[in-house]
Amino acid sequence: MSRRSCLLALTLTALASLAAPPTFAQNTDTTETARRWVVLPALFYTPETRWGGGISGIHFFRTPGSAPDSRISQVFGALLYTQNKQAIFQIAPDLYFSDETYRVTGEAGYALFPDNFYGVGPETPDSLEEQYTARNLGFAAEGWVRLRPGFYLGPYLSARYQDFTDVQENGLLDGTGLPGSEGGWTNLLGAQIVWDTRDKTTYTTQGHFLRLDVQTAASAWGSDYAFTYFKLDERQFFSLSPTQVLGFQFLGAAVTGTAPFVWLPQVGGADIMRGYYSGRYRDNLSAAVQAELRQILWGPFGATVFIGAGTVAPRFDAFDADAIKVAGGFGFRLALDPEEQVNIRLDYGFGPGTSGFYMTLGEAF
Repeated sequence: MSRRSCLLALTLTALASLAAPPTFAQNTDTTETARRWVVLPALFYTPETRWGGGISGIHFFRTPGSAPDSRISQVFGALLYTQNKQAIFQIAPDLYFSDETYRVTGEAGYALFPDNFYGVGPETPDSLEEQYTARNLGFAAEGWVRLRPGFYLGPYLSARYQDFTDVQENGLLDGTGLPGSEGGWTNLLGAQIVWDTRDKTTYTTQGHFLRLDVQTAASAWGSDYAFTYFKLDERQFFSLSPTQVLGFQFLGAAVTGTAPFVWLPQVGGADIMRGYYSGRYRDNLSAAVQAELRQILWGPFGATVFIGAGTVAPRFDAFDADAIKVAGGFGFRLALDPEEQVNIRLDYGFGPGTSGFYMTLGEAF
């Protein structure tokens, strides 16, 4: 799963994919603090989980003092179990205060998560695949302060404990000294700088997003590993017509020091390089780009086509054009909340010798 954790990704996946149509309970308050609730059974699918289900919920609202057209605050929650015997409990808030002057986001939870590992590097063969089970417990939180319209700065902190069971005997995770294979605490402190002019986050039709993260793990704050993690996420959106949007994203990451293998930058998954298993390729550096054309068809229904390319490398001077992976695909959309354009996303992505189907909440980027 992604380096943040398997927890948040699967929570969002489950909230998106429904076993029954959602029912909204809306209060009679017509001010900016009006609230909407969705509580429903969850049915979802990704290549990393296969089918899964459980109970999930979303609470949409605007905090007191927010303008009626300001971005909505959301709290996600889920209790899930998958066909791959993965169990997940997750709570993930995303809150805006004082008319978007302050933002607080985070996630906390526990997961028992059987997963696959393919080694480290841009050309690891499928024959290296081995299964293991990770137990994750922890939280992450970040705060943003708006210093000027569109410009945000704030701190980040997280603490996660992880250990492994059912490791393949004589495999890559069995006593080889691979950083992270012994489990332990990974505690990080850091900051992020954000430039965000998107019209809205649930379904962006125009605007620019740029985010730089720098996070450091050190023994001084209880981490069993010492490394620094950098990530750059840039997105640009163009409204081609009232029903058509073209979006682009660049996503790059790097680590210095000794990072656990689960924190190594990677490509693959539901949000970048769809069609490749999440974490199929990982190393000290990663870079990926993608483009997506989104079309509203009629009513709550929409469709999209997308294409992407990316790779990983041990060093900047070791990036190899021959190691670049390509992926593309198409998808369909169903608006869970037509007013805010919160969509159920059904995507099929594929590349040379690989493919994947995804049912998730919201857009890939």
